[in-house]
Amino acid sequence: MRKLTLTREKSFVGSIGKLKVYIENEAGELEIQGTKCRYLGELKNGQTAEYLVDNAPAKVYVIADELSKNYCNDFYQLPEGDQDVELSGVCKLNPGAGNAFRFNGNEDNQEAMAQRSKNKKKGWLILLLSLLGGMLIGALVGFASCSAIKGAAKNSLSQPKTFSTDEMSIVLTRQFVEEKVDSFHLAASSNKVAVLVQKQPFMQNTEFKTMSIDNYTKLVTQSNGRPSLTIKAEGDARYFEYDFTDPDSGQSLHYWVYTYKGVDEFWLINFSCLKSDEAAVRPSISKWATSATFK
Repeated sequence: MRKLTLTREKSFVGSIGKLKVYIENEAGELEIQGTKCRYLGELKNGQTAEYLVDNAPAKVYVIADELSKNYCNDFYQLPEGDQDVELSGVCKLNPGAGNAFRFNGNEDNQEAMAQRSKNKKKGWLILLLSLLGGMLIGALVGFASCSAIKGAAKNSLSQPKTFSTDEMSIVLTRQFVEEKVDSFHLAASSNKVAVLVQKQPFMQNTEFKTMSIDNYTKLVTQSNGRPSLTIKAEGDARYFEYDFTDPDSGQSLHYWVYTYKGVDEFWLINFSCLKSDEAAVRPSISKWATSATFK
């Protein structure tokens, strides 16, 4: 046997959830992408854990949960040997990959890189299906039998609708449908826009309580790999924008990321749409973002 030490570096991305660590084992209880795996333990944000593993070569998987295990994951190939192994990694901001954990120093493993590419395709497909679900609802409403009914339905869908949890609320429109998306506090989508809400409790990082909203937003841009983005003010909130094109599918999207500071946590609200819909969506983003309230 040998000791495997695994460190999950601190990041605001996916910080609330605990990750699950598995290792390849034919007698394992869970199958990840066709590989039987044995459960090793959980890994919190910023935590280092130690596990005893066999000397045989094996893949070490880190997943978010069993529902998303086949696209929100990463693996590291342990070589055969009796020497202890130390690994580290961090959750990376990428909605298409479920903000998955990424092992450091894994870029030379062509199999792992190919799997990451496949995972992103699956993740983007899931997000796009959420958008398409909203499109389907809008289309069904449009199939009214007369123009008067269609006009009434259109007006009804444009009316405000509040989406809320025990800790926050945001006013969107009746075109939006609430979704369930792993690692997000609240999620909703319409035929053109996806809204994802995430919170960052101060207890996760002792520096957060005294950190300004401006410095926190800078931290978000850095964690997003875009430290040079322009940060703008919108009332008490801050926000930045960026375009993202998935290298595999070629799908282009536009993002507005808003940050807020509450009593006990920071909040992020991520608005996204297809790049082709940006001009049509833009006038509504500020209205929706400034409607958000936190308890």
